Amino acid sequence: MHSDYYNQVSSRKSCLDDSSTSNDEIRELTNIWFQEGFQRLKRQENKNSIEQKVRYESTILFLLKCPDYRKAFSQVISIWPHCDVSKSELNRLLLLSDPELERN
Repeated sequence: MHSDYYNQVSSRKSCLDDSSTSNDEIRELTNIWFQEGFQRLKRQENKNSIEQKVRYESTILFLLKCPDYRKAFSQVISIWPHCDVSKSELNRLLLLSDPELERN
């Protein structure tokens, strides 16, 4: 189940050395975010759907602290085959994760 994958990925403490692994993982997580977070929220907007989407986004933001994951995520976004609204949301996550962005 996807929640097992979510738990496995979210428990990581450091970046991976194998960039192909980070590519595969971020692609899979992004697809899960789209199917079970973004699309689910579009179908039924309720507290559970919102929490699910936020949980996936939190995991993505955590992973994007790692340069390998940021690079892989950028590649995923560049070839994103789904709607523009979801692509905009993914770009928003990439912007939020920017290490050079000043936060107060």
